[in-house]
Amino acid sequence: MSDPRFRALVRRKRGVSLVLFGISMALFFSIPLISSYFPEFFNVRIFGEVNAGLAYLILQYVAGGFIAWKYAVLFGRVDQETAALVAEFTRKR
Repeated sequence: MSDPRFRALVRRKRGVSLVLFGISMALFFSIPLISSYFPEFFNVRIFGEVNAGLAYLILQYVAGGFIAWKYAVLFGRVDQETAALVAEFTRKR
């Protein structure tokens, strides 16, 4: 399709994918980086037996769930706009 609205949707979808992928990879790869260069960070006690390493690990799951939810919401909107654009395009033919 040469419709500029379709190209804009493709760019938006690519942008959403890249941003969310970048955030998830930054969180994932930060674990080996932090443990290599700042290992004492993971030993910092927060309260009781909970240290920063455990809290960061739990944060990974929370962030992963948030990213998955955000992905579903944003792509749901893009999919609705795509469906409307395709329906409009097919009506014209």
